[in-house]
Amino acid sequence: MGKMYLGIIRKQLWKQKQIFIFYFILKLSYSLLVIINPLVLGKIIDCLTNREVVNNYHIYAILFSILSIALIFVKLITSIINIKIDSTTVFLSSQAAIKIVMSSNMESLLKYDSNYISSRIVNDTRNIVSFILNNLVESIFGIVQLIGLLVIIYINSVLFFIVGVVLIPICLSIYFSFKDSLAKTANDAQDIAARYSSANQKQFANYQFIKLNGLYNISRSYVEEYYKKAQKVFLKYRRRSSQMDALISATQTLAIIILLFLGGNSVVNNKISIGIFITINAYYASMIGIIGSISMALRNFTEAKVCENRMDIILREPKEYSGKYRLSKIENLTIKNLKITYLSNNTEQFCISEIFKIGKLYCIKGNNGTGKSTFIKTILGGYTNYTGNIEINGKDLKELDIEDYRESKISYMPQQPLLFFETSDGILSLGSKIKNVNNCREIASSLLEVTDIDCFINDRLKSKPGNIEDRFSGGEKQKIAFACACGKNSDILIVDEPTSAIDEKSKHKIASILKEQSKEKIVICITHDIEIFKEYTSDIICLN
Repeated sequence: MGKMYLGIIRKQLWKQKQIFIFYFILKLSYSLLVIINPLVLGKIIDCLTNREVVNNYHIYAILFSILSIALIFVKLITSIINIKIDSTTVFLSSQAAIKIVMSSNMESLLKYDSNYISSRIVNDTRNIVSFILNNLVESIFGIVQLIGLLVIIYINSVLFFIVGVVLIPICLSIYFSFKDSLAKTANDAQDIAARYSSANQKQFANYQFIKLNGLYNISRSYVEEYYKKAQKVFLKYRRRSSQMDALISATQTLAIIILLFLGGNSVVNNKISIGIFITINAYYASMIGIIGSISMALRNFTEAKVCENRMDIILREPKEYSGKYRLSKIENLTIKNLKITYLSNNTEQFCISEIFKIGKLYCIKGNNGTGKSTFIKTILGGYTNYTGNIEINGKDLKELDIEDYRESKISYMPQQPLLFFETSDGILSLGSKIKNVNNCREIASSLLEVTDIDCFINDRLKSKPGNIEDRFSGGEKQKIAFACACGKNSDILIVDEPTSAIDEKSKHKIASILKEQSKEKIVICITHDIEIFKEYTSDIICLN
């Protein structure tokens, strides 16, 4: 498997090194108990069939009871710890992956459906971590256990040892004959599963639009198409997998039949005792289980490898540029001969050169599709495929620490605002990013015409279950988002269509507030309500 994502998972496992080491000790203890327990059982049987040592029966019986209870206890604790390590590692690793993905540039992220990529990250992470904990670790201890079993079998019967040694490569050769076809179908199955999950998520995420427009049957057929594709691929994978398992099971069954005949003959001829025969039978049962686990691990290795390779592709998407320079105060934003190209390499149909300064309210107008929102996202450092220059205080945008720039120097209200947080304080402070929350509260209260904005928001949050977005009207969300954008103490304020969903009276309020904000910061507003803004500014830029 590739190294990048495995390195991330290894790092998250190392954070849990103490409990992981304890887990290894328990697994080793379990392997030793599995080897010792059948030996003690064999001694009990020999005691019962040999009058000379019958007095030792009670000692071995007590020892067997203690070991059996210990075996159950160790297995239980191991399973609980396994679940804890597994779930913690999946969470930490997937979040680490999401952080890396979020650092990719906008052009890279736009290639993926958001539901699809989130499903892939979580599911692929779960598969890889499960392989490491439940297959790789099991196989390591299984091999150690297998060697111990074979050594004891060899000591008691060379013939049984030979049968056991022959059984292992036969089972492994069956796996390798299926390996390539399993790899291909596993890759197809994992990908279509993520797409099917994405289609389901998209259907639920847009349930209101689907219900109110009577589109359920169409939506269902859309999901069903992915289901049919997923079913076809999974059936193909399971068919090949089942064929491999059937051949391995047949080989194992043949070994048991041979063991019964050879073992029975050895007991009859007094070459081994009944106790040893029972012990070897138990060992063979363990060996078959271990071989099955190793075969399963090899099969799952193929799936895990596919998942890891897919994750590496996502994680190696081109990253967002970020320099090291941090600004103390932004005085001007200069655009020189800017043309933007993104996704399909189609140049946006405009060329802009402009100097944006404090003290003016700049309004950008233009027909749909002329690149207004793309222009804004480029200023925010979202798109990098452009020609010309974007300079802030004479510094090229690409030289700036982009995270610091976004966090402390620029404030942005998107065309479709999102109320991301689940409390009044969280919403009005953008999760504590807004320091002057009182200013935000004043603007929101004024626009919504309420005396207590916190009470208003809390009432909306409690109004009904479901998504937070559905508890506010479009205009209410826009007003609150606008207040948050203004309340953030930034040097540049950019708002995209801040008046598209609100009443006429509020539109004038917003234009007036933006004019007031422009006294202390650079303010850029994209709008189709240009007639309203003409009352407050003459600095209108047309993109066409």
